[in-house]
Amino acid sequence: MSDAIIYTYSVIDVPTAEFVGKTPYAVALVEREDGSRVLTRILNYTTGTKLEIGMRVLECGQDEKGNSLYSLP
Repeated sequence: MSDAIIYTYSVIDVPTAEFVGKTPYAVALVEREDGSRVLTRILNYTTGTKLEIGMRVLECGQDEKGNSLYSLP
């Protein structure tokens, strides 16, 4: 597991079929320590949570497809 920073993000209020009942949720392009960037969901985002570009996030696991997931510290 590793740290990353938020490069850019978006909060989704209108879900695709896969995420019905899970809104709002945040997706972010995060920059890892090695300079690579990945698109991810921020798992512990809730309404009113402040997100900022440059904010630190922590890798906390993988989804069912093997994609890295991140959360706020």
